[in-house]
Amino acid sequence: MSHRGGRFTKSPAVYGWIWSALEGGLLEELHLECTRNEVNLERKLLTSNTLVKLTLSREYCLLVDRVFLPALKSLSLLTVGGFDYDNYRRLIKGCPVLEELLITDIAAHALDPYPPCATASVKSPSIKRLVISLDMPYDSPHKHSFQDFYNQCYVKAPGLVYLDYSSHVFADYRFVDLDSLLHVRLNLKLWDHHKHFLSDLTKLASGISNITTLHLSPDSLEVRRYSMVSLSLSLQFNLLLAC
Repeated sequence: MSHRGGRFTKSPAVYGWIWSALEGGLLEELHLECTRNEVNLERKLLTSNTLVKLTLSREYCLLVDRVFLPALKSLSLLTVGGFDYDNYRRLIKGCPVLEELLITDIAAHALDPYPPCATASVKSPSIKRLVISLDMPYDSPHKHSFQDFYNQCYVKAPGLVYLDYSSHVFADYRFVDLDSLLHVRLNLKLWDHHKHFLSDLTKLASGISNITTLHLSPDSLEVRRYSMVSLSLSLQFNLLLAC
């Protein structure tokens, strides 16, 4: 089931038809996109015993104290507005058998009120495939920039096998408990004012040192020149350069 909301979308209207489908106990896939007015999602819409795949995109605000999706295996969070860290953490915690997680955070400028949260911290014992795409570039005319929020990227996923990670560089990385990880694609990008931003890739490199295949984008090779460690000296695996 899919819904693409517009200017006149109201939360009660969305609640009604989604809740009716969930009550039937047969709904396995739900794709929600709201491009105009923000829609608040209640907890009862995030408690389903049958839902296997869930996609949330754009202007959905999660105000929940508990989520329980025991059958959910695939979750996509596509630049969800109004999505803070506490609600993101509750959502992931409420998906005990989650295997695939796709997260994007894309902002047009640094005035966006929500800094990266879901893309900056991933902790799950069950996920096997993780795709992260984070693009919030430095915006110098404003007092603050998204660079201020890029202090640390944290990933802890002992069951993870595949990682596709695209982002401007963080100052520090904590990639831990990734012993099952085999395949990695990295697209690390420099900030426009990279001379004023040092990134330590040592922990990132050590965290993925057991992998068998690495794809590095051309931008990632450029990042190595300005980082505090060369990935090629830290990792022992086949290096494949992505075009």
